Amino acid sequence: MSSPAGQSSSVPVFTVSSSPPSTTTTTTRRQSTSTTADLFRRASRAIVGENPNPLALSEEERLSQLRSKVPSQFTITPVTRGSPGGNFDGFIKLGNKTKCIGRFNDHDAASSACRAQSPPIWQESDACNICTATFAVLRPRHHCRNCGCSVCSECSKNTWPSRCLPDYNLKSENVRVCDSCHILARRFKEAVENGDVDCVADLALTGNVNLTCPLYPGVEYPFHVAARSGKLNVLQLICSPPFYVSLYYTSGGRTMVYTTVNRGTKMTVMQLAAINKDLEMITWLHREKNMPISLISETRILQ
Repeated sequence: MSSPAGQSSSVPVFTVSSSPPSTTTTTTRRQSTSTTADLFRRASRAIVGENPNPLALSEEERLSQLRSKVPSQFTITPVTRGSPGGNFDGFIKLGNKTKCIGRFNDHDAASSACRAQSPPIWQESDACNICTATFAVLRPRHHCRNCGCSVCSECSKNTWPSRCLPDYNLKSENVRVCDSCHILARRFKEAVENGDVDCVADLALTGNVNLTCPLYPGVEYPFHVAARSGKLNVLQLICSPPFYVSLYYTSGGRTMVYTTVNRGTKMTVMQLAAINKDLEMITWLHREKNMPISLISETRILQ
């Protein structure tokens, strides 16, 4: 199968610039605090046991399913001191084009956002990265739109709404994902609901779970799941380094709070916390995230 329109099949490295755009520094995509082997060991519990044929996979083959080791390309550029909105602009590569994804106060926050928004680099191999079956005329190669690995039809039967992925210029409403990414996403949501902070961190570090997009089936963001489940510890984790997930977005020059649909009504994390009468979460959102109490439109739920 061919690559998405305008996307190269080569694997570039990503670049981070702390000076003018003409000067860049090459680095790796991997989290600086964890080696690839560490990531495998920490994420293996979410893959081994549910993989269609886990015993057939070597450690190296399972490692190839972790998006955190796939390079990407982006640039962080400092802006003029005193400019509104922050100190750094983040730019990602979309094929032959460059897209600015926003302005950030912190360099690390800009890097984290760029990594999350960058499209996967499609990996070309002669065999499926999951079951190791060799591709042939009757077993064509497909690519997971989430991690970019080469997979066969049997190992990529799941589809996600395109809103579960960043804006890669996807041309269909539902996109193919591999079994590994689907399993990791499901395990991640369960870990958030259960308040398992260690598991949430481990799965987020694989890179296969995008904290900046709605989780499958595409209604709730991770922070909505945490708020609905009353898990302040998880909400604090995903909003802190090294993930830096924001509860806000900008539209038409205005700063808005992400909403989800709960009980047939659009709700923010503040409203979800209020439904649970979680005063600790409400206090944290107000004091640490500058979220106004006025977002709680139905005051009777606090009574």
